[in-house]
Amino acid sequence: MKVYLDEVRRIVAVLDEHTHHVLVSTDDYIFEANQLDELKTLGVETIRSLDIESEDPRIWLSFAPGTAMIQAPNPSLEVRGLISDIDAILDPCHRRWWQWTARKKRDRAGREQVMNYSTVILKDRAEATGFFKRKKDDILLLLIGAIFGAIVGAAVTTVIALLVK
Repeated sequence: MKVYLDEVRRIVAVLDEHTHHVLVSTDDYIFEANQLDELKTLGVETIRSLDIESEDPRIWLSFAPGTAMIQAPNPSLEVRGLISDIDAILDPCHRRWWQWTARKKRDRAGREQVMNYSTVILKDRAEATGFFKRKKDDILLLLIGAIFGAIVGAAVTTVIALLVK
């Protein structure tokens, strides 16, 4: 699961609207809901561990290596609606090629756990570098190698054909 800062903002906004006292914490820092932009000042591009929790009703989200978890000890109808809203925000964050290995579990207590690798990226999704922009040099080298291999293969085939005659 690859979660960007704008998804974290949307989750915090949903929780802040319907619950009380939303806290966002990393391994070393704790932020209030209105201090979320201070995550960018941590000096890192990604965070492996991030917790978001609210009170009244209590909902807890945890993003850590190997797991992404939503917990709610009292799964009332309102809480289930909030979990559904959060799930809709996080749905595009699932890495599509890993999705078949992700095992979702939800128990009676309203806890949902997605067994998957999770990373929180401290920039907005719009600021993220696309695949082709990141990998253009690698793709160019592969194309040059493929063209070179095709030329060498054709030349070797031609030489062998001439020698056999």
